[in-house]
Amino acid sequence: MSAPAPLAELHEALRSDRPIEVLDASWEAFDLGAQAADAVAWTDGFDELQSLVAAQICTAGRDMFFPPRTGSPPSLPQSRDEALDGCAELLRHVHRALIGLSDHPQVPTDSVLNAAALAERAAVSLESIRMS
Repeated sequence: MSAPAPLAELHEALRSDRPIEVLDASWEAFDLGAQAADAVAWTDGFDELQSLVAAQICTAGRDMFFPPRTGSPPSLPQSRDEALDGCAELLRHVHRALIGLSDHPQVPTDSVLNAAALAERAAVSLESIRMS
């Protein structure tokens, strides 16, 4: 399954060899994750508490970065399930990209590793929002 266009662009940016592009895409991914969690918080079939936890983790991750200075913010896929799944996958990619970036001399290692850990936690949290 390929990612929807806005998410595919972020996946591409996360593969960049330019740290600023990876960091900007990470901010966007955390922001989209928070939006996806908020969108289902009070919807039947989704766990409200888990939605709030996921949004809080995503917001904490996003707050570790400066907002991107260029470009327009990507939008979520229309389907709630597609948005949750796509954002969880994207945040797992953020985790891998930040781990890879952690040895870059221009990037603070501890901060990047903390953000990577939040990305993984956010992905797990987003995946657990749906009620059985």
